[in-house]
Amino acid sequence: MKLLEELPLSPGVSIVMNEGRWSAHNLLSYLLSVVPNAQALISTYSIGEDAIRMFDDERIESLGLIIDRTMLRHKVALIEFALHTRATIRVCDNHSKVLVLENATTKVAFIGSQNYTKNRRVEMGVLFYNCREVDEVRAKMERMFELAYPL
Repeated sequence: MKLLEELPLSPGVSIVMNEGRWSAHNLLSYLLSVVPNAQALISTYSIGEDAIRMFDDERIESLGLIIDRTMLRHKVALIEFALHTRATIRVCDNHSKVLVLENATTKVAFIGSQNYTKNRRVEMGVLFYNCREVDEVRAKMERMFELAYPL
């Protein structure tokens, strides 16, 4: 997505604002072009079909997904759909919106305010690219994944 090509992808930490022009699943797609063959971890309060369709993207080697437990009541069909992808899904009381992608040479994390649904709202977040903070975010995400219940 052309709008995302403006993201700062130099080692370190950057503040990012979408200005209502892209959603979290667009960010995931763009970052997979930068970090192919990725081990991925995602946490989100809510998720939509566009994001779930990406879970079988050939650029993802493995995907752990943490969703909020309310999705089990309110988005049953989407959860059923997601269970037929390569994602390993866990559930807990979750409101975080975090993405971690890592391959042999590149690591990136994004912590933001947006869910993985279609979104036209202005959202902000922090992008970590090839820096030690990615390791910290990944460690926290791995711990949350351990604590969450498997589906």
